[in-house]
Amino acid sequence: MESDFDLLSNFVVSADSVIVTPNTLTETSNLLRQTDEPARTQIFEQFRRVIQSADERYIESKREVYKLHGHCKYILTIQQDRIEVRADVCTEAGWQDEVLNKREDLLVLADFGLRCALSDLYRRTSLAPRRASS
Repeated sequence: MESDFDLLSNFVVSADSVIVTPNTLTETSNLLRQTDEPARTQIFEQFRRVIQSADERYIESKREVYKLHGHCKYILTIQQDRIEVRADVCTEAGWQDEVLNKREDLLVLADFGLRCALSDLYRRTSLAPRRASS
């Protein structure tokens, strides 16, 4: 009889792709810190390979989970491959969302006193090339 690990391994190996939910690798990584050597190093090396070849995708349902938290006022989804920020804001009328995608668009989080242009948010990234100094 196959163990649960063997069943899962066979399933993952035969899959065209593997999708993990946000924070899965982070939480697993934290758990691995409790693992003894040399297994820890071997598993971290495998993680490195997975992360390097991963095509990370945002899972829309995660936003809905955050909206259930009573103290959550803002949910920001900041894209890494393009200038785009989705801001979900909890108001008295309920959750409102806005998509910002121009460098001059302002991200305003009033409760935190934050007001900045997307150009500031993306500064020093590959999406905001440095200006030549004069």
